[in-house]
Amino acid sequence: MSLLCIDIGGTSLKFALCHNGQLSQQSSFPTPSSLEKFYQLLDQEVARYSAYHFSGIAISSPGAVNKEKGVIEGASAIPYIHHFKIQEALEERLHYPISIENDANCAALAEATLGAGKGASSLAMLVLGTGVGGSLVIDGKIYHGAHLFGGEFGFMIMNDRYQTFSQLGTVVNMAKRYSAIVNNGKDYTGKAVLALAEQGDHLALKEMQVFLQSLAIGIFNIQHAFDPQLI
Repeated sequence: MSLLCIDIGGTSLKFALCHNGQLSQQSSFPTPSSLEKFYQLLDQEVARYSAYHFSGIAISSPGAVNKEKGVIEGASAIPYIHHFKIQEALEERLHYPISIENDANCAALAEATLGAGKGASSLAMLVLGTGVGGSLVIDGKIYHGAHLFGGEFGFMIMNDRYQTFSQLGTVVNMAKRYSAIVNNGKDYTGKAVLALAEQGDHLALKEMQVFLQSLAIGIFNIQHAFDPQLI
């Protein structure tokens, strides 16, 4: 069975065919600026990929995906995909069965079935980007939680200033803190701050330590709260 896979991201929409766990025919486009343009791009690409005779469409998306309602709840950098019955709308428009899941959950499920977590009874996954995303897989199934917050590790409070794991546990925010303190008009990347730390820059070393300690504390908390076989 072949599926058309679509990843909805803040900067790009990615398409690929998946057959027996292998991806092919990948393509990528800038994320459309409106729902109408989003629909137009999907119409175009689904028509093009239909030559490969796929049987359904699997979509990974930001936000809290309510699979029972077919609605993407929460918020993201793509506001037009939220808070309406998008799964039903897409099935009626594209004439294929469609499944939608949160992007971090998709990544975790891929690791659990095809990657480093294959064969594990449980795993927790951390996705470090601008913030910290995450997911829990138990007995091969995503744990969504009663309110769709299962695996949202980035909201963990890390200190008495109520700073979150997302604020402290990524190199992106480490670089933002460094740039704000140095205040020389330059926006440093995480890679640049880590390089400065290796050169002995005291402020870079301090911010790197905040990042690493926060990441370690977050992983420690996840391990002792859920006790997954793998992280």
